[in-house]
Amino acid sequence: MDGYVIKKYLLPAAWLIMLSGLAALVLLMTAFFYYVNYYERDLNLPGCTDTAALNFDSSAVVNSGNCVYPRTVISHTRRARMVSRAYESSGLLYWQHKFWTQNDHADLNLYGFTFEEPLSVETVKLNGLQNIDWEEIVQDDNFLYVGDIGNNYGNRTNLLIYKIEKRSLQEEFLRYQVIRFRYEDQFYFGRRSRPGFGFDSEAFILKGEYIYLFTKEMHTLKTSVYRIPNQAGNHVARRVNGFNSKGMITGAMYLQEERLLALVGYNFPFISAPFIWLHYDFEGDDFFGGNNRRIGLNYFQFMPLQIEAITTIDGHSWYLTNEQAGLRRPFRFGSVQMIHEINLNPFLEAYFAGLPEPDKYYFRGFGELTDPANWFTNPNGSGRSPADFSAQGVSWHLTAEGEYQINQPWHISGEGSRLVIGNGEQPVKLTSRYPIKAQFKVKSASELLINHIGVPSSANE
Repeated sequence: MDGYVIKKYLLPAAWLIMLSGLAALVLLMTAFFYYVNYYERDLNLPGCTDTAALNFDSSAVVNSGNCVYPRTVISHTRRARMVSRAYESSGLLYWQHKFWTQNDHADLNLYGFTFEEPLSVETVKLNGLQNIDWEEIVQDDNFLYVGDIGNNYGNRTNLLIYKIEKRSLQEEFLRYQVIRFRYEDQFYFGRRSRPGFGFDSEAFILKGEYIYLFTKEMHTLKTSVYRIPNQAGNHVARRVNGFNSKGMITGAMYLQEERLLALVGYNFPFISAPFIWLHYDFEGDDFFGGNNRRIGLNYFQFMPLQIEAITTIDGHSWYLTNEQAGLRRPFRFGSVQMIHEINLNPFLEAYFAGLPEPDKYYFRGFGELTDPANWFTNPNGSGRSPADFSAQGVSWHLTAEGEYQINQPWHISGEGSRLVIGNGEQPVKLTSRYPIKAQFKVKSASELLINHIGVPSSANE
């Protein structure tokens, strides 16, 4: 009887103890696995986050930079022949309601024109400068940058970028600084028998306090990125990284707030059509660490054009120019200089839609201040524009040097938004005979007058 009782009650208890131990072991192993694999680690697993890619991963949160895209070829939406004086068009930007370009040798003029009337040209001469090989022009809110950076034979020791005050372009005397540089890894400066051995550049961009140059490499068909400070003086260009562009890079356009870089180029001797590389969703100056998509240009429309420049205003419509190629005298043969408009909206619309709402807009320096179409996310007058002035928590920056006048009432209605006048360096004066309903921040060297009365210091921060 006693043995039966022990067997009846102790055996189930033993099973219970064993099962409890097994459960504890499973929990312990689970905790150990979590600790080893996930504790204090980022649970946002990387993958391709671009919905336009063939390998889009809907579960990915962090962009791994390995997106793969279908082969893409596009045509121009329109094109126009440019004036013959701009036959070596090598740079392109949009300013004062016009496109501006320059020739890449000897000529000291900038040529301004509209797409609708490309043969009607405004000329601005950059007196006092020297054009050995001007390959790019870039702008920010107050300066125009002209890059004398062409170096086909790799033997130049006088590479430089002119930093010109925009306002002085409309005055008698040109005010400018000179940014000189050399490449940190160039040690031989003898003239080579043929071009294309590196240390040649036809493209650069501005980012923060630096200038980034992209090399044109005929033999490797790659590009290297070098960085120099955006200030006058003698500098050493430090290599940042490189990219297999599969062609020669001849122009660049950068939208900083959108983290979008566009590079344009072609192959020699024209074995394939010109192309555009779209680099976007990267961090810092790792330009090739995000999405890298190649867009081919229609072979029958763009061959054998030597595409040299690219720019955009809104990030959707983009503009390219090519220089004249072939014989000019005693008779013309070959391609003529043209400007081309292409639509990249189908490839960028989804990316733009996913970006955070901007908290800063910049007036592009021309047009009506009260028109939101003249305000952009980037100081160079490019990027996204607001629908109106009602967005909350937005800083509206008027930083382009000059005197401005408002001829109608203006209301910046967004809660927590403010109008920032000046950048603390270049003088900006804003005058209005009408009320401006907004919060203000007037920086040093700048002035705000409403009905001939200066804004009191209590309105300044």
